[in-house]
Amino acid sequence: MSDHNYRIEVSKTARYTISGDLKQPVSNLWIVLHGYSQLAPSFILNFEPVIKPGILIAAPEALSRFYMKGYFGNVGASWMTKVERMDDITDNIRYLDLLYNDLLKRLKGIPDKIIVFGFSQGGAAAARWAFLTDKRVDELIIHSCEFPKDIDENIILQFAKKSRIWFVYSNQDEFVDEEVFEKDFEYLRHHKIPFIPFRFDGKHELKPDVISALNQKITVP
Repeated sequence: MSDHNYRIEVSKTARYTISGDLKQPVSNLWIVLHGYSQLAPSFILNFEPVIKPGILIAAPEALSRFYMKGYFGNVGASWMTKVERMDDITDNIRYLDLLYNDLLKRLKGIPDKIIVFGFSQGGAAAARWAFLTDKRVDELIIHSCEFPKDIDENIILQFAKKSRIWFVYSNQDEFVDEEVFEKDFEYLRHHKIPFIPFRFDGKHELKPDVISALNQKITVP
């Protein structure tokens, strides 16, 4: 007797964390996706250097949580694994679309600029969402991760006509060799996809000075 797998759609409660003042007009909305095993409330602390009037940071938390060591202790979250990968990608896009709608309902007016930022595993999740959603994204920042090459390059080219793609990488990343980043750049150039490389001295990490420098380059005064 053979086994068969079936799929059903279920509703799930997700949480996200906000830094900034929802009662004031927002000129720059950042939607920031954490890396593997991180959680939204702690991840959003990395963006304290850019918090000021007119800037709002929203950090969604990935839908899958787990104990990081054994059966107790600290908990982390993950955007996807290799198991039923395409279902996770679809679920993430649906989730982030709902988050986007919820955020805009809470804001006083439409932001001048919407920035989507993803770190490590969250970088690939952020990129796939930005490329495949029908929501407005003005700036996409992919930080410390390989470029997701499973998206049709024509879709990415259409995105790049109206939005900018930033590729942030370091010279001592423990998980992604600089040669891998260079191959990603070759892939983007080969397909004539415009992007802005941003190299920094450091490891697989979020650095306050890097976040501040990006903020100065992309945010609306």
